[in-house]
Amino acid sequence: MPLNGPNENATHLLTFQPICTLAGEFDPVKEPEIKARAWIDEKHEKYGRSSMDKIPAKGEMVLVLITPVGIGLDVKGSVLWVADEICTFMPDEYGLVPVKDLSDKRIMETVERVRRGRIPLKDVKFPGDPTPAKSGK
Repeated sequence: MPLNGPNENATHLLTFQPICTLAGEFDPVKEPEIKARAWIDEKHEKYGRSSMDKIPAKGEMVLVLITPVGIGLDVKGSVLWVADEICTFMPDEYGLVPVKDLSDKRIMETVERVRRGRIPLKDVKFPGDPTPAKSGK
């Protein structure tokens, strides 16, 4: 649903019927439907970034990064938003992307990027890092 009030920071209010969570504590069984605000600017004219490349069709399966945004310090009064930042672990770096179905390879690629992002930096091996010398003991 498009939003266009003078005080709106979102262009749309989207309704999702979540079926799984890739990361986080959200329980899709407990919440069969959620609404989240989104900034959709297909030409990227206003802020240079958008929650998604294009508005998904009704019923289209999507992979979405939703985050609560508190109103002041009131967590209970928070509003759900589709991320509009650059999401480096998401396909196409958008907060919402369409997927074919649950077998879409981009879902597991996203899971792998999230896993890599959680590895402590000291444990990450970068290309060109020296190989540790083997001890003679």
